[in-house]
Parts: sequence; C-alpha cells; structure tokens
Amino acid sequence: VEQKVLCKCPVCGKSIVETPKAWSCEDRACGCVIFKEDNFFARQKKKMTATLAKSLFTKGYADVEGLVSARTGKAYNARVKVSFDQVPRYPKYELSFEDFKKK
Repeated sequence: VEQKVLCKCPVCGKSIVETPKAWSCEDRACGCVIFKEDNFFARQKKKMTATLAKSLFTKGYADVEGLVSARTGKAYNARVKVSFDQVPRYPKYELSFEDFKKK
C-alpha cells in the first residue's frame, strides 16, 4: 500500500506518513505521531488537518486562529508549540500567546 508522505519526522528524520487515523513516523520504533482526532485540538473545537500537522512536525509550532476556550467558551488565537520527547512520542502541546503573529 502506497502511503502519502507528509514530511520528515522531527525525531528520526524518516518519513511521516498518513494513515486512516493519524500522521505517524514510518519507523514504528520511533513512534512519533499526531492523531487526526487529536484530543487537545478537539477540546479547543479545532479539527486536525494535514496542513496543521505538517506545520507542527516541520516547524514545531503552528499559529492557530479561532481556538475555543473550554472554560470560557470564547474564541482566541495562539501559537501552538509541540514537542515529542517521551516514548511513545505523542505530541505534548504548549500555548504561546506572545508568539502568535497576526497574518
């Protein structure tokens, strides 16, 4: 089965490929992954897209507009930073408001 390559893995440098449920490193031992039904983004009422996943994998961040606070219900914009330090390498997200640049 030919898998669509999204980008290079930020951890090991192999290919990040699209599967039905995620974008993940082709090297199972590496285990770097971002799920399409990502809980962090689902809580902020945002859908994970290939474009968003690619930015997170290649730049380590994405500027996201229209995130929704679970606490207040208000929309906000933020830079979402990601790191993949633990194994399995699920994304660890951090929000940064001062880094967000209005386009």
